[in-house]
Amino acid sequence: MVVRVESVQAAPPVDVAALRTQLRDAIALDHAADMLNDAIGAFEDARSSGAGMAEAARAHGLSVLTTPPITADGRTQQGQVLEALTPLAAPTTAAFETVEGEATDFLPFDGGDVMVSVDRVIPASVRPLEDVREPLSAGWVNRERGRRLQAKGAEIAAAVRGGRPLAEVARANNMRMVASSEQVTRQTIGEQIPARAMPAQIFQARQGETAVDITADGSQLLVAVVEQINRANPQEAPELVEQVRTADQRVLTNALAETVFGEIARQMRPTRNQRVLDRNFAPSAAE
Repeated sequence: MVVRVESVQAAPPVDVAALRTQLRDAIALDHAADMLNDAIGAFEDARSSGAGMAEAARAHGLSVLTTPPITADGRTQQGQVLEALTPLAAPTTAAFETVEGEATDFLPFDGGDVMVSVDRVIPASVRPLEDVREPLSAGWVNRERGRRLQAKGAEIAAAVRGGRPLAEVARANNMRMVASSEQVTRQTIGEQIPARAMPAQIFQARQGETAVDITADGSQLLVAVVEQINRANPQEAPELVEQVRTADQRVLTNALAETVFGEIARQMRPTRNQRVLDRNFAPSAAE
């Protein structure tokens, strides 16, 4: 074999400032890891000597979070969500797999380690009726009111479909006409109607059809009739036409791609070799 060197390119100059920063950060990370390992080791020694978990953790610079009695879904005994536990779903699950008076090993979590200790286990029990009478009563009233309002809404919609004017049906049911023959758009209707589903119902309905929904707080019934549909003139709104065309094109393209890929997979019948994947795409030490 004969090798001929045709040219030599000098190495690019080293950015000493950037290299210094990288080295400083790497040394700081190593130093922090060593300090954490020392703190964990001292913490374990303190626990072995009989110190409590919280006491040993605080004595060696580890953070401690103490909670009141909680349920498996992170609620207090009063049924309130404990916000501090919202991002700690995995450790909370580990707590309910640990017996009373014991602690877990250090568990990897969110780039660090966490240990869970269970001081006391309160067996599940039925709360006294007097403790839950008020929220149960309020829940039943809200549910029953919503059911009756929905039934009344269906009755009114059927009467309007049968040919009776909405104003007449409203008076017969002691309802109040809030707006009549008012033109609305998709952009403004959400601000005018305090019900989540009604705006979508109105713009999906045909002319003469009704839309029925309950307000967000569940206290009122809303009924609307689509009297007239004012369709946009494409020539007066070219930007809207372009938005619709782009959106439709995207949907069609994605649907076509999914169909093609699915047909290729069906005909070629590919298989997955996990051993080869693990060998060629093994995670690095940093990952």
